[in-house]
Amino acid sequence: MPVHAMPRAGGGSLSPAALSRSLSRLRELRTRTRLMLSLGVAQMVLGSLILAVSFAALALTTSPRVRHSCPFWAGFS
Repeated sequence: MPVHAMPRAGGGSLSPAALSRSLSRLRELRTRTRLMLSLGVAQMVLGSLILAVSFAALALTTSPRVRHSCPFWAGFS
């Protein structure tokens, strides 16, 4: 039997205060995780929009100056 599956000496139950702290930490962790996931998704969406606008501008223009310039999302050299 794995060590973490062994029953505790005190009957295996948490006190109400310890249970409350555990639930509070779990809620806080879940909130942070959702926030970070939301920020990551927002960053990907904004990056995709920048890329789409850049390619659309390249496709719609006939100016050689624009066609041969380095796109801002690729960095400047």
